[in-house]
Amino acid sequence: MKSIFIYIIKGFVMGAANVIPGVSGGTMALVMGIYERLINSINKLNFYALKKILSGDIKLFVKDTDLYFIISITIGILLSIFSLSILLEYLFETHKILVLSYFFGLIFASVYFVGKTIKKYSPLSVFLFLFGFIIAGGMIFISPSSSNSSYLHLIISGAVAMCSMILPGLSGSFVLLLLGNYELLICAINDLNFSILVPFGIGALLGIILFAKLLQFIFKTFRNNTISLLTGFIFGSLIILWPWKIENTDSNGFNYFIPNLNQDTFIAFILILLGALSVVLIEKYSKN
Repeated sequence: MKSIFIYIIKGFVMGAANVIPGVSGGTMALVMGIYERLINSINKLNFYALKKILSGDIKLFVKDTDLYFIISITIGILLSIFSLSILLEYLFETHKILVLSYFFGLIFASVYFVGKTIKKYSPLSVFLFLFGFIIAGGMIFISPSSSNSSYLHLIISGAVAMCSMILPGLSGSFVLLLLGNYELLICAINDLNFSILVPFGIGALLGIILFAKLLQFIFKTFRNNTISLLTGFIFGSLIILWPWKIENTDSNGFNYFIPNLNQDTFIAFILILLGALSVVLIEKYSKN
């Protein structure tokens, strides 16, 4: 029972991260030590698992699919998204710099804790780190699309966003911003608009099932190089998360700047340190 409660909390952290553009729930899963187990559990929800249910072998189904774990994580994610979406939407609108500062510290510290799991460095792993950094950081140069509530676009948005949500360093929320459907989805969650949520959910389910299989294969075959690439993704996402930027209406991008030293900046720096400290504590206690 205690482990189930802990997994719900970890799912809650993942869900909270996924609500904020620029923050990756996959990064949090990797830092908390549940990423590979999560991918493996998702992959076990397949046709063979369905055959076990139909044959009445429920105990074997529960054991093989790690069902209690995946349900606990899912409950935590859903609780987080539905309970925090309104609060985080408000904070993001009224205290954007402070919110981004906390998550900047969170992701900055994650680079170290994820990177240290690389067991062997090579020229290829260094190249993949730099490649991941360029890909994640380069997303700031992509202009956001306009909102689209058609069923096909929502299904595609759900699939693409879910793939990026479980990929450490790439933010599903930021991808939704680029696709033009971030505000649409947040409003749908707050208003329980199922005409938006259902097709998005279908796309998300298809995306995570198909993408998880690829991730599982890559992790098993090229673990060190995969983590190098993911660490690069995480490091590159810091560019997107930089708190001090102004939206450029002409180019649909952002103008970044160095903040002046004042009380607000001091508070932001404190929150960056608190974000980094949060990861240190997560890393310490997740092992227990």
